Formats: sequence, C-alpha cells, structure tokens
Amino acid sequence: MAIIVKETNSFAFRSNSAQNPWVSLSIKELYHFFGCLLLLSLYKQPSRAYSWRSNGVLSKTPLSKNRFEQIIKNFHFKDRGLNPINKKDSNWWDKLEPIFSILREKSAYYWLPSTNLTVDEVMLKFEGRISQKITIPGKPIPTGFKLFALGDSGYIYNWECTKPGIAEGILREKKKVSISIPNSSISTSLNPTQSVIIRLANSLSKFVENGLFFHFYLDNLFICWKSAQALKERGIAVTETVRKGATGYPPRLLQLKKMNRALEWGALQVSVIEGVAC
Repeated sequence: MAIIVKETNSFAFRSNSAQNPWVSLSIKELYHFFGCLLLLSLYKQPSRAYSWRSNGVLSKTPLSKNRFEQIIKNFHFKDRGLNPINKKDSNWWDKLEPIFSILREKSAYYWLPSTNLTVDEVMLKFEGRISQKITIPGKPIPTGFKLFALGDSGYIYNWECTKPGIAEGILREKKKVSISIPNSSISTSLNPTQSVIIRLANSLSKFVENGLFFHFYLDNLFICWKSAQALKERGIAVTETVRKGATGYPPRLLQLKKMNRALEWGALQVSVIEGVAC
C-alpha cells in the first residue's frame, strides 16, 4: 500500500494543474478506494456515476465521487517520471512492478494448495490502446492481457505473464525445460507453452518434498508425453484432454467418438496404452 501511495502521489503532484489540485493520498484513503472498487464489482449498476446517489451502493462511503474519479485518473504502481522512455522490448507488466511480484509472493504465502489443480489461460480485461493486448474469441473476457495461471478452486496460486510477438513463456531469463527420455540417454525439450506448466509446477516443490500429492487437470494446449513425463519426475499426476487425432489415440475410443452418441450418465470407456489410462 505504501508503494502505491508513494507512486500515485509522485505522478499526481506533477500532472495535476492549479485548477484541479491534488490532495496527498493516504494509506487509509487508499483502503477506502479499494473498498469502493470491491463494492462496484459486487453490485453492478448502469454507470458508476449513479453509485453515489442516495440509494446507490457507495452512497455511505467516506470517499466522494469526485475524489474517487481523481484517484482513478492518477492511480500508479510505478511513476516513470516526466519523460518516460518507451523501450521496444518493454512488457505491459513492467508498469505493475514491484506490486505484481509482491502479489505473486503473497498469493503463494497465504494459501495451502489442495490436491487437484489446473493450469490455464487467464485474461485480464483491457480495451485501451496498446499493441500487447490479446483477443481470444469465445473467452468470457475476449480482449485484454493474458496470463498462464496455476489455479486451485478459483484461487490463482501462481502465474506467468505473456504478450504477442514472443514465444509464449520465453521471457528474458525464462528458458525451455529439458527432460530425459525414459530408458535412454537422450534429452529433449518441451515447447515454450508446455514449459510454462513445469515452471509453475516447480513452485509446489516444497510441498511435494514434504509428502503432499498433486494432480493437474489440463487441456490439450499444454499436454504431450514430454510434459506428462516432466510432471511425473516432479511427483505430480496429470489428467488431460487430447485431440482424437493424437499419436497413440486408442482405435476403440476413436470408433466410439465417431459414433457421436453420448455415454450413459456416470459411464466410462477406458483403454490403457503403455500404462496410461485413456
């Protein structure tokens, strides 16, 4: 909170004019501001401008409408100074540091992960003008910034950021993950997207070392035999969806798929291929 207050005040005192003077933001007032944001997210109204009316959700909050709008306009995690330099290789999340790293650390500190976890794409809504936003039609939030997140029952335990124009997951110091092929001396590498799973899984290593068991549920964007082997080496089980044209897909299940008929409720059709239940 102290970092946000400092950076917001730094930007606001420099940017506001005498006609619209800035009053120094305090930590207490920042808590009020975040409280208003939470209430606005819980009680949807046509426009937040109506929220301060007598029957509005923010009518009894200690923060006035004008002050709330002034804080939103000047809110900063990092004040880049009077003449910021926009580097070509800069990332959208650089502006959120060090708050983003603190949130990631605290998210892991205050949560004990359960057995069943997942890794998936997460969209942060953003419709402003920036080349680094991503559009994925069909998502609940189709346009914005993309994360790869390790989730537990709706809680995001850990995450990595990405942007267009780069191999997903290959960001500065982050590299591909190498594994050894079983029963051979040959090594191979996971692709950038599959490597994200392993880096996120590594954040669970302290729990695995203490005897906890984890089971990942993934879709076919992330999974292949190499990523399954890498998770196995880390003591993590995995269940995933696969495309029906995948190498090694059981012919019997492929025929059932072609029949285009639903199974009875609660029924399972399983084939075991090289020790893997399909």
